Amino acid sequence: MSCCGKTRGTVQGTIASPRMQASQSGAYDSGVTFEYIGETGLTAIGRVTKRAYLFPEAGAKVTADSRDALSLLAVPFLRRVR
Repeated sequence: MSCCGKTRGTVQGTIASPRMQASQSGAYDSGVTFEYIGETGLTAIGRVTKRAYLFPEAGAKVTADSRDALSLLAVPFLRRVR
């Protein structure tokens, strides 16, 4: 018997892999702290998560997702805080 094209009997949405589920739940969000040493404010976008990290003034410290750390290290006037 043929189907009419409706999704009868199926689960709506997609099934995420364990890695995707961990990413969405924040399991990989252990932070790396960065300090802005410029003179004005700065917004940096993480290359992996695409999150915006706002440094409103000189000396501002923000904890970033560890997956974005490498791309943030390339931003002028940002330094990693140990």
